[in-house]
Amino acid sequence: MRTKEEQNKKNRRILYLWFPYFSIERFRKLKLKGVDHIAMVLVHIEIGRRMIVSACPLAIQLGIVVGHSLSDALAMYSNLSVFEVDLLADKIELKVLMDWCGRYTPFVAVDNTCERIGDSGIWLDITGCDHLFNGEEGLLHDITSRLLEFGWTVRGTISDTPGSAWAIARYGKFSSQIVPKGMQQATIAQLPLAALRLSTVLVEDLSKVGLRKIGELISVPRAPLRTRFGPNVRRRLDQALGLEREPISLQLHHYPYLSRFILSDPVFTSEAVMQLVKRLLFQVIEILSAKSLGIRQLSLNLYKVDGKRQVLVVGTSHVSRNTEILLKLFFEKLNGFILDAGVDVVTLEATKTDIFDHNQASLDNKISPLNLKLSELIDRLVNRFGMNAVILKSIEERYNPERSEVVFSAASSLEIPKLDMNIPRPLDNFLTVRPLRLIKHPERINPIVLCKYGKLKCFSWRNKDIQIRRINGPERIGPEWWDIESYHTTRDYFRVEDIQGRRYWLFKEFIKKNNHSLNWYLHGFFA
Repeated sequence: MRTKEEQNKKNRRILYLWFPYFSIERFRKLKLKGVDHIAMVLVHIEIGRRMIVSACPLAIQLGIVVGHSLSDALAMYSNLSVFEVDLLADKIELKVLMDWCGRYTPFVAVDNTCERIGDSGIWLDITGCDHLFNGEEGLLHDITSRLLEFGWTVRGTISDTPGSAWAIARYGKFSSQIVPKGMQQATIAQLPLAALRLSTVLVEDLSKVGLRKIGELISVPRAPLRTRFGPNVRRRLDQALGLEREPISLQLHHYPYLSRFILSDPVFTSEAVMQLVKRLLFQVIEILSAKSLGIRQLSLNLYKVDGKRQVLVVGTSHVSRNTEILLKLFFEKLNGFILDAGVDVVTLEATKTDIFDHNQASLDNKISPLNLKLSELIDRLVNRFGMNAVILKSIEERYNPERSEVVFSAASSLEIPKLDMNIPRPLDNFLTVRPLRLIKHPERINPIVLCKYGKLKCFSWRNKDIQIRRINGPERIGPEWWDIESYHTTRDYFRVEDIQGRRYWLFKEFIKKNNHSLNWYLHGFFA
């Protein structure tokens, strides 16, 4: 797959897909599936008025005009079905549709140039991708026919520039059209000025001076046009003609280390998908080997015949090219995997890579089996339970017990951070022994009986009264000197044992200035 820089160096071919009834067709598929004989509109509140933003073809035939108020539409046809437009649901559905379009090209983006509510558009940069579908005609026919099967009304145009493709798809005579290379000027010459994505006010101002079509605007000198109507008119015209490059903000990002397989017939089983993964994995590793790279994360994209895309991601704790281990990770993901629809396009891409070093483990060139087993175990656990579910813990030299324990993901590194100096923990000194389990947030307890010198004899924790048999302490632990918020508070820790042999780590918090005791807390448990 080409990088974005390589893509920009080639003569681009842009496919623009326009969905004129996107909002109303999404609503009908969700709420009124199979009901096509009802005239319905979607409304949106604008400046205190309910305005029609989308209408079905039947409503348009009855004379309903998008952009008029609802009261005018009901006066023309009283049996009109009215619903509120859901902009968030439209955005989510368009994102799903955009993900599915990634089966044709890695470079896909949503059209954000049109501010009108109710319709939507998608850009596809198909430069160098048409040969996978027997040319541009085959690609355009395949994508439009599939979208029609999904229930979408779509118009598609392939051209050299995004502006000309946008103009012809929305204002052209045909629902599907391919503009030959270099012929966009002749094709858009007879289209109205609104096809240049100009504002309504600007189009009206141009019409007042006799400019109503794009062909009439081409022959006008640049300087007077810019002086009177601003720079946007000429800029949009140059973008449509290819004289000025128009970038497309890609929302669907793909990585250059990608391998794709297009099936003539869809597959419906995880076993068949696993065979495709094995084939694609060898191709991805071959691409990475040429650049001395290894795999840290792989993404498997399954494009289904129902217009949806499903993504499976596996990762490794170390840079790897071991196909056996990677296939095991995918096998656990696909084991028992249920496909609700057939898959006809499969892509595998390395989303995270790193330099692959060939390290010699020992003089006899034998890699330690313990390290391999540990790395493989962590990879399997992380891919099964998630990145945050498998953790490693280490200690850090801090006065505050809560901050002395460091938690990090096991997948990030198998090497536990080491301290600059050893922390003395002699077992003969009773007070320096720390509990095996610390409570993340110390829990407050209620002292019931205080013996001499303020030591506990009994306390209540979680509605239970606990009798103390032995108590040792105190061990005073103060905050770090830079901790201004808790500088005046300190803690006296006690190791206590109840009558049943359970051992707790308690502390009493007080203010250093006047030794005013605040509260008692439970902070940990011993064996």
